[in-house]
Amino acid sequence: MPPKDAACALILIHGLGDQPPDTFAEFRARFTEALGDDASRVNILEAYWAPLSRLQDLVHPTMAPGGTPAATGIPDDTSVAAAKEFTLALGKDVGVSPVAHALDPVDVLHKIQGAVPGGRELIIDVGNYVGRNGVRTAVQSVLHERLAEAHRDAPGVPVVLASHSQGTIISYDVLRQAGASYPQLRTWITMGCPLGKYLTLFQWGAQRLDVPEDLRWVNIFDPEDIVGRALNGMVGWPKPQPIDEQVDNKHNSTDFHDAHGHWHNPEVVQLIKAEVTALLA
Repeated sequence: MPPKDAACALILIHGLGDQPPDTFAEFRARFTEALGDDASRVNILEAYWAPLSRLQDLVHPTMAPGGTPAATGIPDDTSVAAAKEFTLALGKDVGVSPVAHALDPVDVLHKIQGAVPGGRELIIDVGNYVGRNGVRTAVQSVLHERLAEAHRDAPGVPVVLASHSQGTIISYDVLRQAGASYPQLRTWITMGCPLGKYLTLFQWGAQRLDVPEDLRWVNIFDPEDIVGRALNGMVGWPKPQPIDEQVDNKHNSTDFHDAHGHWHNPEVVQLIKAEVTALLA
């Protein structure tokens, strides 16, 4: 149940499907601290879908493409094209050229694993989500449940949806298919959003969102993140257009701009806080 005096709901949906159950713990602690006395007025809900996208879901149980016995790590025919295209595109972004190095997608995947934190899991998620209807539907249902819960438990209370990486694609699909069913949704936040790649590779993301034109869409991105990009002007409808907010994710303890860094970045905490507190008045 939401806090007794909840005046806003914040729904969190993560990116890569290998995230642990406490994946939001650090962000929640920082966000609650930043809110101060307003923390008791915000109901935080988690759309945790990690267990639904795994390597074994992507791998055919008996046969690999071409009719040979399946081997660990070889995608099946329903997902191989999507995973292959995304792998090669991601490899190009990190300087792994399949032409120059005569690499096939599996080789590129191995190179990406060393260059991109979570690169292997990202490719698994993309292959599962794009190529497997059952996995995609199950993943989307988690977000549907959280949105329905926010509406059911606190009628009339505004909702903010904060989505990250692959979670932004899940959010896009849910809002495209059934956004009108969630009229309390006032703000959609995307972080490290790969929608630009989906549009280019799969023509995924071209269908208009089923949401009011005045929905506020804030797109947070680090220009050094190979997954997320500025999105304003990329979608093919006038409104809502994403409001791009650039951040620097080198606030964490690593030497690179980690794709996971949004959840650990104090700048991001403040940006999300601003969106939530604007609805608390």
